[in-house]
Amino acid sequence: MIVKFSKNLPFGWDRVNMINTLYVSDKVRSKWFSNNDYRVSVKTYEGIRSEQMKELLIIFYWVINLVEWITRLILVLDRTTSLDKECQENKYNPRYLLKRKRYSWIKYYK
Repeated sequence: MIVKFSKNLPFGWDRVNMINTLYVSDKVRSKWFSNNDYRVSVKTYEGIRSEQMKELLIIFYWVINLVEWITRLILVLDRTTSLDKECQENKYNPRYLLKRKRYSWIKYYK
């Protein structure tokens, strides 16, 4: 994954993932270089998201994410989608991307 630092990210976000290119805000630059655990977990988290985007051809990734987010917000009062649950559960396992099967996020859908 290519990491680029940027001064201007939308909405004050810390990072933006554009399929294998991760733009990281300058406001977390010192944390990025000083905290290895943070760096590895973010790269793993965003790497999983990149794989999900490739599997779902980008547009379907955003459609599924939006529809599931709205449905969960209305019915379950939980905004965490199955796509995001896979990322959150495995972000501290840097080897997860090596063994991850395609469409693994489906098992997190409940």
